[in-house]
Amino acid sequence: MVTVLESSAIEVVPAHRHADVVAELRNDAGAAPRAVVVFEVQRRVDRDEPVAWTQMLASALGRHGAEAQLVVLAFDEATARWARGPHTLGGLRLSPVVLGPRDLPHLGSVAEARAQLLLAVLIALARSAEAAGRVGRALSTEAEADILLAAEAVAELDDTVQRQRLASLVEGAAPASIRAGIL
Repeated sequence: MVTVLESSAIEVVPAHRHADVVAELRNDAGAAPRAVVVFEVQRRVDRDEPVAWTQMLASALGRHGAEAQLVVLAFDEATARWARGPHTLGGLRLSPVVLGPRDLPHLGSVAEARAQLLLAVLIALARSAEAAGRVGRALSTEAEADILLAAEAVAELDDTVQRQRLASLVEGAAPASIRAGIL
């Protein structure tokens, strides 16, 4: 038996979905976008999320008229493994680009953290979140160093507002065992 259904793509009860960050990539200012990157932070396995991701990608493609790619930032390896998929949704297979803790480099020095400050803050947040998921196990020496180097680079910022915002992120996420070393 076949039943013909309503073919409108409009949801009866609209769902509010938005990506964490959407970025357009262009060759030149004023040029049409070459690609759109949808960034999502995934803190835990959520079996409903791949459906939302496909909706975000379709929306980005429709809105910007350019190839859309999903990049997921996962703060622990279990979530990163799950997010990589592939996720099968009917006939669609979704395999996002995923950055997990193992995919992020270690910071070698304060100078390196200073030169790539936002990456350093991202690394510090990832190491802190990974530590939060390892209850009862010590933070690795490398992870602790990454957090402290990022915090030191943030503390050196001249822009007071930016320094306060980034310091709040790094200090707030840092494990209690090293928070005193940051403050």
